[in-house]
Amino acid sequence: MARNILLDELPDRVAIGDGEYEIYADFRVGILFELMLRDDGIPREQKMGLALDLFYPEGPPDVEAAYAGILWFVSCGKREPGALGETEDGPPAADRETAADGVPRSAPRPGPPMRSRAQLYDFDEDAERIYAAFWQAYRIDLQALPVYHEDPVRGLHWWKFMALLGKLPDCDFTQAVHWRTATVPDKASREMRARMERMIRSYALPDKRTEEEKEEDLADALMK
Repeated sequence: MARNILLDELPDRVAIGDGEYEIYADFRVGILFELMLRDDGIPREQKMGLALDLFYPEGPPDVEAAYAGILWFVSCGKREPGALGETEDGPPAADRETAADGVPRSAPRPGPPMRSRAQLYDFDEDAERIYAAFWQAYRIDLQALPVYHEDPVRGLHWWKFMALLGKLPDCDFTQAVHWRTATVPDKASREMRARMERMIRSYALPDKRTEEEKEEDLADALMK
């Protein structure tokens, strides 16, 4: 059963086999994990070991189960416990309504970090947008927060961070997320088309896919 963020304690331990293992639950660890996954400068075969070092003070003996525990944790409990492997599903779909003038009325909301073919946000490229948005919306200074496992009362748990990130009101960050998924309507006027294409380009993320991933995406597109 999924945890209720209003009623249930948020996890700082992960069940693996017959035991439970402490996990670093600070929001910064989740951000580092996602950045590491998308860093094509790190060999793929090294990423599991780096992830285990990031999250576990003491590494569980079952490495694959421990990594599956990480994937469950970073998905905020939405991934089935024990499921291993990267997902190609993106964050949850959301309302993408656009008014006649091309201005977004609501933006897709970012979900738990997962390997996504349609990346909506990037913790490097959007760092300032996210920092400013948390201050403007919640008066939370992400720089000033203590580390969660040292101060759980004042620190910020990864699941809380993702809940807040996904519900930000209209701001530069949500605008960026919107324009990264926007498509120009076929019947758009020349002026609207030019404006929308300009906005899409201005908010576009750099392509950080590896050559292998680009080839996989091309193969997928050709098969459709």
